[in-house]
Amino acid sequence: MPLTPIEPEETTVVPFQEPTHEPQKDLEVTDAVVLEIEPEVELSPSPTTAPQIIIEREKSLAYYVGFGFLTLLAITFFFMPGISLVYLVHKINPLNAPTAWIFAAVLSVIVWVLFKVKIAGIKRASYFYLCFCLSIFTILLIVYFTSDSGNIFGNILAMLTGTTL
Repeated sequence: MPLTPIEPEETTVVPFQEPTHEPQKDLEVTDAVVLEIEPEVELSPSPTTAPQIIIEREKSLAYYVGFGFLTLLAITFFFMPGISLVYLVHKINPLNAPTAWIFAAVLSVIVWVLFKVKIAGIKRASYFYLCFCLSIFTILLIVYFTSDSGNIFGNILAMLTGTTL
C-alpha cells in the first residue's frame, strides 16, 4: 500500500536549532507562533527489482540411492511387528508373498492403532511404536546370532519375495 503524504493547508516550518548551554539574550518574543507538529512521512523510493539468480544444483545418484534406502528402512521398521508375526505363522503354515505382505501390513497397522489408543498424542504414540519396532528388531538380531537354525533375515526376505530357500 503506497503511502502518500497528507499536506496540511497552512503550516509554518521553523528550522530546528541546536540547544546551547549559553542563554540567548537577544531574542524578543513578539508574536506567538503555534506549531502543529506532524510526523514526516518519508516515501521510500520504490526498490528496483534486480534480476534474481537462482542456482539449483542437480541431485546426484547418491541422493536418490540414500532416499530409497531410508524409505526401505522406514517401511521395514514400520512393518516389523507384522512381519515378525507373519513369519511365525509362515513357519507353521507356509504363506505366499502377497498374503504375507497383506497380513504384515494389516497387523502392523492394528498394532500402531493400539499404541495410538493406549497412549495419548500421536507423536508420543509414534515414538513408543518405533521403540517397540526397534525392540522387535533387536530380538530378531539376538535370535539370528544365537540360533543355529539358519539365517532368519534371509528366511524373512524369502517369505516376502516369494522365493524358496
